[in-house]
Amino acid sequence: MNKTAKTIKRTKFIGLEGLNFAVRPIHTSLISLLVIRLISKDLWGQFVYFLLAIEIITMFLNWGQRAYLMREFSLQPQRISSLLSTTLMARIPLLIVATLVLFVWPNFRAYFWSLFLWLIFKWLANLFESLIKYNRHYWHSILAEMLAMVAAVGYLLIQYPSIKISEVIFAFMLSSIVRLLVLSPLLSTIRLLKINRNRLKSNLKSTFPLFAISFTALLQMKGDLYTATFFLDDIKLAEYQVMISFLVLGQTISWIILGPFQKNLYRWKQTNIGELKKKYRLLGMLISFVFSILLFLGLDLFYKIHLDYWYIVLFYVYVFLLYIYLIESQLLLKHRLENRLLKFNVLAIIASVILSIVLIPFFGILGALISGIISKSLMAVLVVKDAKKIIIET
Repeated sequence: MNKTAKTIKRTKFIGLEGLNFAVRPIHTSLISLLVIRLISKDLWGQFVYFLLAIEIITMFLNWGQRAYLMREFSLQPQRISSLLSTTLMARIPLLIVATLVLFVWPNFRAYFWSLFLWLIFKWLANLFESLIKYNRHYWHSILAEMLAMVAAVGYLLIQYPSIKISEVIFAFMLSSIVRLLVLSPLLSTIRLLKINRNRLKSNLKSTFPLFAISFTALLQMKGDLYTATFFLDDIKLAEYQVMISFLVLGQTISWIILGPFQKNLYRWKQTNIGELKKKYRLLGMLISFVFSILLFLGLDLFYKIHLDYWYIVLFYVYVFLLYIYLIESQLLLKHRLENRLLKFNVLAIIASVILSIVLIPFFGILGALISGIISKSLMAVLVVKDAKKIIIET
């Protein structure tokens, strides 16, 4: 394959993976826009607690499966079916624990069945993400997410104007069911094996460092939002959740661009990786600038969230920081240094929580945003500095 054809093919995969990554947060953002414009910011702010709870519980159920499967598929492509099967069965005890949490927690009990079905179908659909990414079958995933979005939006429009918390939860549950149904042909990939307790324990044990990293990364990414739930009223919380969702979408673009090169990071020499980093950060500067302006205008025009112009600068810094250290974080995983990445995540979380507790009561949304920026800056410094040591040693 000549260089031009290879570039075209890679650009195609970047575009498809970009659409695949973007359609899910767009799904949530579209529903938030619908609820805020048709009903109120207050209702969306009340729902944010359930959205964040399901997000955290789903991360617990995933237990590092995405990063683990992606790595193992690359190293052991002949064992894809058995890897998926073992991963699925190993997480059934975690599902039981998650179900008990939903049933026992008073705020969840009133909506137990909708939350439970939302959780289990979301988790099962997530099991195939690594397989879709490894085989680059992005259209299948995109179709599933778009049909799920149509189902959720359609249901809410039918229920209008009597939309309450229960209807919003049901809309997300319905979308998770539709998504799994579209992805159901992939179930043939899984061949349930004879239960081997030692193998299941080994799977959970080996994926624990990756779970810890992904879980702490989630807290590091949204620690300011989780802390804000204790300090902001429902309307301000709704505004900040919308803002952070789009900022996370902006950061997701950095993953999208890196996606087609992710397998190569495990194989390339340092000179190739160094060249990639330069181009990656330059592109990140441009994308972050354009995204920040579009976000500012979008929040003002569509969500009626009116901010000062210097928020554009804060948005830019928030998004661009991930371009600074994302490749370095993958290099740490390449050398199986998950524990170092975990330590950095924990330090960033502690910084985010402390700063949020101090700043949010006085500055509200601005305090939460500044807390997130400072904690991510700390993460960038720690990861880049440690990655340089690895490069020198190797």
